[in-house]
Amino acid sequence: MFYEIAFGPRDEQTFYKVRRDGTRFQLYQPFPKGVTLKSVKETIRNRLLALVPEVVAAAKTAGPIYCVALAYDGEGNDALPPLIGIGLESERQRWQAEQGKIAWQWIWNPAEFLHYEKPHTQIEDEALEEACDRMNSKLAESASMAPAIKLLVEAATELNNATWPAEVQRTPDFIVYAVDFELGSLRKNLKASLSPKQLAELKAKKLL
Repeated sequence: MFYEIAFGPRDEQTFYKVRRDGTRFQLYQPFPKGVTLKSVKETIRNRLLALVPEVVAAAKTAGPIYCVALAYDGEGNDALPPLIGIGLESERQRWQAEQGKIAWQWIWNPAEFLHYEKPHTQIEDEALEEACDRMNSKLAESASMAPAIKLLVEAATELNNATWPAEVQRTPDFIVYAVDFELGSLRKNLKASLSPKQLAELKAKKLL
């Protein structure tokens, strides 16, 4: 993904996002008639709730998983769509044995997961991509991605309460969470997405 600037006959500038498939999306354009920020958010939420479990199930991981991360750029760049990370219980156990008290820095960092930024963890969905591009472009005008991050935290909350495909092997303490690449909002987001009981259990196991 990268960006292009096109110049018109009077040097007017038009900005485009170039997608992975080579298509371009014009930034800062008005929403089409009948499309609102509310409707765009609803599309993103609904597509994430439907597609994330499908992606995880299709990954066919070896052994149970303890988490699914919805990872996003927290440095002011586009936060949508999230990158999907799938944490294996075997990875968690290894990090706990090797890293001790600081194991949480590996356990909740999707960049450390085997199943992260791989072809099989990508969400390929035109409706989601279009809605995410529209929301990112709109929020860039106000220079704040906070509403997009809030949406990811809400989606994680709903996914924690959703019925998952039977073929997905999950640990008893399995969770879905939203996290920025730098882990700066990890605890804040976990507190927003998990029940007090779930948080207490993670702390009791020294996973936070």
